[in-house]
Amino acid sequence: MLRSPELGPLAIQASINKTPYTITEDLVRSQLQLPDDGGIDDLPIAKIYSGMDNLGYVTEGQLTFFKNKFSPQWRFLVHTILHCLSTKSGSWDQFGSPLVVALIYLSDGRQFNWSSYIFKGM
Repeated sequence: MLRSPELGPLAIQASINKTPYTITEDLVRSQLQLPDDGGIDDLPIAKIYSGMDNLGYVTEGQLTFFKNKFSPQWRFLVHTILHCLSTKSGSWDQFGSPLVVALIYLSDGRQFNWSSYIFKGM
């Protein structure tokens, strides 16, 4: 259950074995210690298309991407990212531009802002 912002910082409230837990952004940041303050979490559409071209993916002018259109090595990375980080709303074979931006940055060795990606989905 999400705690209302009017009652303090946005938080996830859960109960495990009848013990209540509150998970806030600050708690997650302190535990994960993601060093991504200077990282980017978005790209203009034109750069998304050119980044996907560099990975050998034919975009066909859409912002929905399909795992099976990647070469095997990229497909494995996409599969891992999808299953570990995705807030799925569709099949496990398709994904949108936020994960593509992460993939492009990983392929270029640039710093991606994982914290921002995680907290946008909270």
